[in-house]
This record gives sequence, structure tokens and C-alpha cells, in this order.
Amino acid sequence: MKHRTGARRVATGLIALSGFFGLAGVATVPVASAHDAVVGGTPTDGQTLSEFPQAITLDFSAEPKAGFNTMAVTDQGGTVLFSGEPTLNGNELTLAVPADVHPGDGSYNVGFQITSSDGHATRGKISFTVSGSGSEAASGTSSTSESESATATSSSDAQQASNDSSNSGLLWGLGAAIVIVLAAVVALLRRKKS
Repeated sequence: MKHRTGARRVATGLIALSGFFGLAGVATVPVASAHDAVVGGTPTDGQTLSEFPQAITLDFSAEPKAGFNTMAVTDQGGTVLFSGEPTLNGNELTLAVPADVHPGDGSYNVGFQITSSDGHATRGKISFTVSGSGSEAASGTSSTSESESATATSSSDAQQASNDSSNSGLLWGLGAAIVIVLAAVVALLRRKKS
């Protein structure tokens, strides 16, 4: 009878352990803990300007934390034209273009690293083009389709960050399954020895 009692204890323990990990996995799935994403700015992602802007402004989905925020502008060859710590104003980060920088026509990337409102480091980039014959003004106005495209890209970035965060529940469940399998193997080995 003692053998059956031991097996029942192991089974009860395994059930309790799997219940604990199952609840822990569900409890740790974040509701909306996506990192901050670019939702607009001047210039917007993919925008064509008639001249290089005097400042680069990125508008984020939430207010980044102050400090440790950087931006860099590169040309199409990857050469850094200028970089620095932007000024923070609510959800916006702005980096003034140095007076001695006059890059002219071409494609440019604005890379950024910020401390998101959730405290995590977030990196990303937007791209824009300067074309002297472009129909856009440097004031930052854009066509409706470009604005929708930038919004769709930002929404996609936010969704990806949310998906990455929700994977923690999957990891808890996988961990629970591994523990249960190991416990079952140990129980079977002990049972065979008796």
C-alpha cells in the first residue's frame, strides 16, 4: 500500500506543479506592454522632401524616459552625418541638424535608441528622401498615403513588440511541461527500482 500512496503523492505533486505553472504563465502574459514605437514626426517614414530639414523630430506612442536617448542620421552609404542626444518634449524627441551639415539630395536613415516608457531600451529607424524636384515641402507635410503607410508601419512595430512580450507565457508553459516530464521520468525510475 505504501507504494501506491507514494505514486499518488507524486501524481498529486505533478498536478499541483502543472497548475501552478499554468496559472503563472497566464498571470504573466502582459495585456499591453509593447515598447514605444514611432507614430509620426518630421519627416515621416518614407517621406520625400524638397530640402534637408533643419531638425529631425520623432513622435512616439508614449513618452520615452529622459536620458540615454540618442539619434543618428546616415546617408545611403551608411556614413553617419551627425548624431546626438535629442531634446525630449512629451512624446517627441527632436535633434537639431548642425548648421554645417548640408547633405543635399539622397536617401537618409534616422536611427534611434531610446529608453521606452516601460524602461526597456528600444531601437529603430525611419527613412526619408531629399529630392530637389520633390513635390513635398520641408515643413513636414506629407500625402495621405504616406501618412497611412507610416502609421501602418508604426502599428506593425507596436504589434511585433507586443507579440514579443506575450511570448513569456509560452515560455512558462514550456518550462512547466519540461518539469512535468522530468518529474514523471524520476517517478518511473523510482518505481522500477522498488
